Amino acid sequence: MSDGGREPIYGGDDWRTGDAPHEHEAVYDFFVDLIRGGLAQVAFLGAPALWIVAGTPVYTVEIATAAGSALVVLGLLITTFRGGHFSVGRPWPVLTNRRLGTTGWRAFLTRSVYLSSTLLVVVFGGVLAQAAGGSSLANVLVAGALSVAALVALPYLSASTPRARIGRFCYCVLGLLPPVVVALTGTDPTGVLAAVTVLALAAVDTRPIAAMRGR
Repeated sequence: MSDGGREPIYGGDDWRTGDAPHEHEAVYDFFVDLIRGGLAQVAFLGAPALWIVAGTPVYTVEIATAAGSALVVLGLLITTFRGGHFSVGRPWPVLTNRRLGTTGWRAFLTRSVYLSSTLLVVVFGGVLAQAAGGSSLANVLVAGALSVAALVALPYLSASTPRARIGRFCYCVLGLLPPVVVALTGTDPTGVLAAVTVLALAAVDTRPIAAMRGR
């Protein structure tokens, strides 16, 4: 996070302590990490799911509520976990540009598939909660709870073992079920293309047939 040698970001010392830049440095670092490492990761790597969500023509208000809750909660959780502020049991798989290369791209593909699946599960889970309970509060609470559960499981399901790969693929299929149902009604012609794109990325990432054979 901070290297301890950055120039102060404020115009001068605080009149009370004379050392305010250092006191606020941790908050500043967290905010920057939230923007660059949390929200940006969800928006960029989760773009396939956001494409599906944005094109869904029904329950638009409910979808907007759930999507907004998901972006905020997922961004905060990713920033918290990747910064080591809380532990989920296994080490958090941090993505860096050093991992790009001959095989490093697979870590980014895995994260993209997982975040896309999570956004779909969280958004449509929140919509279902509001449709059943009639309250936007139920939408927000369910979306938040699903976000927490998904990111706690991320270090375990991001592994390259056959069991983890099968779990990721099934998770993706679960997330795709609601938008596929909407697409089959004929009201969202781009939904099928978007769903096929996400499913294809999941197949490349998880190699489900090979995983079922234990490879």
